Amino acid sequence: MSVIRNIDGIPLFSTVSEALAWGMAKGLTGYHTHGDGIDTEMGYMGGATHQQTTTQPFANTNTNTNTNTNTNTNTTSNTTTNTSGSSGSVGY
Repeated sequence: MSVIRNIDGIPLFSTVSEALAWGMAKGLTGYHTHGDGIDTEMGYMGGATHQQTTTQPFANTNTNTNTNTNTNTNTTSNTTTNTSGSSGSVGY
């Protein structure tokens, strides 16, 4: 996807289809525009209005995700016991 810039933490795309795809992934419908195409580059943002888009819980897309990985290691130990009845040391 071609992001022009972010506004309020939301990506502004160069095409309508990118804005619609992003919006759909976030549970939004429609799109709105930013820029006039003369002084600033015209861009498209998912969501019918800027207010709708920025008030969703996902509005800040610059979040950190922490992933914890737990590794369990199971070790099996085999023990052999000599019960032959003899005492003393056994030579091998």
